[in-house]
Amino acid sequence: MSGASFLPVSSAHATIAPPGGGPDPTSIWVYVNNVENLMTTYSSSTDPIGNDCLGEYTDLPYWMDEHTAPDIFIVQQVGDSGTNRNGDASVQLNAYLARLKAVLGVDYAGVLAQRWLTPTTQNCPEKDYQTNAIIYRTDRFSPVRTSPLTWKSRKGTGCPQVDDQRSINVGQDFFDKVSGKYVAVASVHWPNSGNGCEALNWDDAVTHVRDPGLKGNLKIIAGDFNIPDRDYPSMAPKDWWTAAHNDFRDAQYYACNTAGTDAFDCAQNEGWTAWGQYTLINNVEVHHRIDFLFAENGDGTLAGMDRSSIQTVSFNDADSAGADLGNHEDTSPDTGRYSNHRAVVARMLYP
Repeated sequence: MSGASFLPVSSAHATIAPPGGGPDPTSIWVYVNNVENLMTTYSSSTDPIGNDCLGEYTDLPYWMDEHTAPDIFIVQQVGDSGTNRNGDASVQLNAYLARLKAVLGVDYAGVLAQRWLTPTTQNCPEKDYQTNAIIYRTDRFSPVRTSPLTWKSRKGTGCPQVDDQRSINVGQDFFDKVSGKYVAVASVHWPNSGNGCEALNWDDAVTHVRDPGLKGNLKIIAGDFNIPDRDYPSMAPKDWWTAAHNDFRDAQYYACNTAGTDAFDCAQNEGWTAWGQYTLINNVEVHHRIDFLFAENGDGTLAGMDRSSIQTVSFNDADSAGADLGNHEDTSPDTGRYSNHRAVVARMLYP
């Protein structure tokens, strides 16, 4: 597909030695989050689930500052913003890159699935323009392909690929100038109400991240899948997740998979990601886990991860970091949420 964009492109491929206290050449820190068009202050009486449009996106970078800066940050829902919008998705992407630089002191660039967007009608005007992206540290990574791979998600009877710009996925490979290795990354955003197409959407993501044109000692698929890993109220694993889990390591599940722990239940309890999406079971709100961070090695084996590094970043923790370090300088009402999705982070180990 055409329309994918780099912002900006670097062509340097020389391996560099890590500076003192710098990046570990044996591993990388990877985050994923649907950043919800950098939620701030909008509120609407037609908002279907309350204050869905309110948020304080700056809290997550402050949490990163208290913990660790991402080497790769896989994001969904960036677009255009402001009063004179023309559909340029680089507006919000560049705003986020600037925010990361200001808070973390690190230079980042991004790869967009699409730069130029047409407006859609969403419940929040800020979300009328949506696409997906991969953000990377420029002091560590340079993109290999001159243009990224993009592909449409599937939805509806027969599971055709649909013309829905918010669910166009993007894949890119990067050269790690610290380790001399390669990372292939896919940022995915599947449609709402996919009508049973999630298994095919997963297969498409695997096909693209394993594309011979993408170099990867490590291969990562992450994003907003818009489908839980289990059925409710039975809590049985969904077929798509079982297949995905057999192919790639699910970071949050792996963090929970320790002796004496029911990893599947733990992943639900510790790793739910979707604010406002839950099933009432025995009068308890069971929130859904719909955002995932999967990885495999280039030879098809499960990727290594530092189990202790893996977290689903709570709204309260990020809100506290924002209050401590940023004093909520965006002046938006403090909802305690940096997004309607909780981020997942893991330190991934090169094979």
